[in-house]
Amino acid sequence: MFHSGDEETMSGTCSSPKMERPDINFGYISAYLLLLEGAALGIAFLCRLILSRMNVTCPFELLHITAVILVLLLTAKATARTAIRAYQRYAPERIRRKCICTPTCSNYALMALDKYNFFKAIRLIYIRLTRTCRGSGHKIDYP
Repeated sequence: MFHSGDEETMSGTCSSPKMERPDINFGYISAYLLLLEGAALGIAFLCRLILSRMNVTCPFELLHITAVILVLLLTAKATARTAIRAYQRYAPERIRRKCICTPTCSNYALMALDKYNFFKAIRLIYIRLTRTCRGSGHKIDYP
């Protein structure tokens, strides 16, 4: 015997469960961003020191930007997870309710980041956002 919620899921319509609003620790996010910036500055200064010993000059701004990109690539999964959690916390209901899939697109993104490497997860998230959850009717799709 099915419950009313099971019948709704089986018939292809989506009930409206309460949207998850995860807690965001701003102290953690601030410390994380400061740590990333500190690592980028450290890498930039180290590169500047190495290049100066080789008598090569390079603008510090270029070294810093390159170091920031490197640090973001090395911490891409954690940065993406933090951005998704911030979206889940602060995006208005009218925007978040547009997803017609189970799990929601943001939860799918978190699952994909947990299961796969960063680049495969980003590809799956892109496909989910641009193709899978378009149209009408409830869809169930897991990474």
